[in-house]
Amino acid sequence: MKNFFIILIIKILSFGLKIIGKHGGNLPGKIAYDMNKEIFKYFKINCPVIAVVGTNGKTMTNNAINNILVNDGKNVISNLEGNNMETGILSLLIKRCTLTGKVKADYITLEVDESYLPVVFKDLKLDTLVVLDFFRDQLDRNGEVETLILKIQEFLKTYKGNLVLNHDDPNVARLGKANKEAKVYYYHAEPYENATKEMKEAGEGKFCPFCKTRLEYEYYQYAHIGKFKCPKCNYGDNKIYKLVTDVNLKNQTFKIEDEIYKIQFNSIYSVYNFAAAISVVSLYDIDKKIIRRTAYGV
Repeated sequence: MKNFFIILIIKILSFGLKIIGKHGGNLPGKIAYDMNKEIFKYFKINCPVIAVVGTNGKTMTNNAINNILVNDGKNVISNLEGNNMETGILSLLIKRCTLTGKVKADYITLEVDESYLPVVFKDLKLDTLVVLDFFRDQLDRNGEVETLILKIQEFLKTYKGNLVLNHDDPNVARLGKANKEAKVYYYHAEPYENATKEMKEAGEGKFCPFCKTRLEYEYYQYAHIGKFKCPKCNYGDNKIYKLVTDVNLKNQTFKIEDEIYKIQFNSIYSVYNFAAAISVVSLYDIDKKIIRRTAYGV
């Protein structure tokens, strides 16, 4: 009964905030979480839950996944506003659930702050996790990149769902070895016209995370993102699920499995984000025509 009344109180609060023109953001979820830190257990979810984590690109990738599913006629719940900590996600779920905690949807897609992944999914079942990249952009909040990676790696030790990984980031690809029971899917991009033989920006992926040998790169797309391999233990040699070819930023196009995708943006970052989104929705047999149309914003 406690959770019933928490949900009721928060729904009344959210309604009041809406009347006065306030969205509320994390506030409703923060109040609910302070009242019961086990409240995530109360939700009854019977649809796939998809989560996107990574330093850069979470919002674009999550929105792309959401839009593809919506354009396929699915009922989707997603934190498109970007409230990606546990309190923001809790606010969203409370807004969309019944007083008994039942959440009605075909899919739930969430961008999740990397540090809060173990918190949110301690009691919620996660069907698919996509990890985009790791950079040093948020050291003031998350600490060293290695600390963050190890936190996610620890979470993955008991994870048995789909794991979609950016094969071109050595700190992401390593997570594919965290748990043999997870179903791992890598996406990889062939070099685009501005790819280089030498790193021109500061990057994290210099050494093999397993044997500590310096990695050898065939090319860099940007920073430490590119095609790499460990000369000692062969780390970086994995089966690719979605291969991106023929990247043409001038035309804003690329190919996956001979399908041409035209996107609204002309950056290599966007190509990687859409490759991640396409990898995810392909696991759910979404029509390629829907994916192509959505990618271009039609």
